[in-house]
Amino acid sequence: MALNSAWFATDLQLQTAANNAPPLRVGSNGGGVARLQQALVELGQKLPVSVKPDGTADGKFGPETDKAVRQYQEKNALTADGVAGRDTLHTMDEELAGTFPGGHMTLAEKKLVAADLDRARLIARRCTVMLVVPMTFPAGPKAPPPRPGSLQQKVSDLLMDTFAIDGSDRHQVAQIQQRFMSFEGRSRVFEFEKTDRHAPKDQSTMGHVAFVEYPVGATALTNNTVFLTPAYFREKDPGERARTLIHEFIHMFNAGPGHPDDTGNLENGQFDLEIRATMGIRFEHALFNPYCYEYFAKWSE
Repeated sequence: MALNSAWFATDLQLQTAANNAPPLRVGSNGGGVARLQQALVELGQKLPVSVKPDGTADGKFGPETDKAVRQYQEKNALTADGVAGRDTLHTMDEELAGTFPGGHMTLAEKKLVAADLDRARLIARRCTVMLVVPMTFPAGPKAPPPRPGSLQQKVSDLLMDTFAIDGSDRHQVAQIQQRFMSFEGRSRVFEFEKTDRHAPKDQSTMGHVAFVEYPVGATALTNNTVFLTPAYFREKDPGERARTLIHEFIHMFNAGPGHPDDTGNLENGQFDLEIRATMGIRFEHALFNPYCYEYFAKWSE
């Protein structure tokens, strides 16, 4: 059975260890050991030598890690042999469900991001449900137009403003819906890191409030880390922060950089987050523009 928490799900070494093929023990090293050490600290074990105060772990399974694993096993009525294998890792994975690794963040900042994630999931669910509306009415040239002021008309207008599509095009509506639907599951394995890289120098410049990184040529859904700058934590509107997380997810989903404009140009597709006027981007480019999803989410509220 696979590990599913944000701490373990994307680490191949840990997934292998969870099948005892082989488990982690004294002498093991690598990224999976580092993540195990960080998770042990999250669960209350002390590793002052192996894990620095900023959360960086050395990735070496030595006597200190062995002791911490044994203490965790004793606490959870597991065989206290110091071996991190199937039973131990799955027990840890279940206990870690709903939490996430948060590099360089204080406990208060972690709690804020956890609340933002919950809000973002609610927003994504609302968008998913709203997108059902235009697909539940008859479509085609003989179908009567939506009643003015109806929810169907409002959603159709929003789709035209945001994605430049007619709400009667069910295939295109379903493509947008798929992205909002995917946020729920994918957000369960998000990782976060606070960083000064790309941060705006002051409040008057846009800069990057948050961003993601991925290898050149990466396929969709391969990266899970969202980098948050100090400006993210200065934003007072929790809805704005939640929509930012949806924005970064769209980058992950598409595994491609930039915010394409009407011509598909990645450099010119920037939009002032405070204005959010009609985008004017045709569908084939709007489908990949994270600002369009933010815009839709903003007005769905």
